[in-house]
Amino acid sequence: MPGQFVFVSFDDAHLGRGWEFHPFSITSAPGDPQLRLVVKALGDYTSALRRLEPGGRARVEGPYGALSYTNIGNARQIWIAGGIGVTPFLSIARSLVAADYEVDFYYCTERIPEAYFEPELFEISEGNRRLRVIRIRRERLGFVTAADVAGASRDLPSKDILICGPPVMIRGLRSQFLKLGVPARQLHSEEFSFA
Repeated sequence: MPGQFVFVSFDDAHLGRGWEFHPFSITSAPGDPQLRLVVKALGDYTSALRRLEPGGRARVEGPYGALSYTNIGNARQIWIAGGIGVTPFLSIARSLVAADYEVDFYYCTERIPEAYFEPELFEISEGNRRLRVIRIRRERLGFVTAADVAGASRDLPSKDILICGPPVMIRGLRSQFLKLGVPARQLHSEEFSFA
């Protein structure tokens, strides 16, 4: 399903750990001939992935997760991605073909240079007028709030909201949306971890 993730382990001397599994969102659309992942270098392991040699071996376990527009009966949706939380939405946006969906997608980054996938997302939205991409830059606008979303998207209680980003962002937005009257059953998020 679009929006799922896999656990991947690479067999490579550069990583120095052998078959250590890490979760990564699938960014390719279902049916694509290649499995595409995006990795943000956040620590020693993910930084070392830059040194992988072509043709190396990898083990893939999954897919897992249920953060997907296909699991929601409501075609009126809001998607909110914070930073690297954009990755599951890449697969979701690449697979969105149903004409009856109406989606506002908030792509939140710190600064413009970190909005790596913005050109492709705008291109997808140009081909699918039911997908509206809204950019939020923290350096200029601050952190996105539920009030910001309510002002731009309107009628929040009639929509399902999917959120992926840092845990503090997810918790903060969930709390704010609940205070604005969005039912808890219409708030969807997913955090993958080893815990």
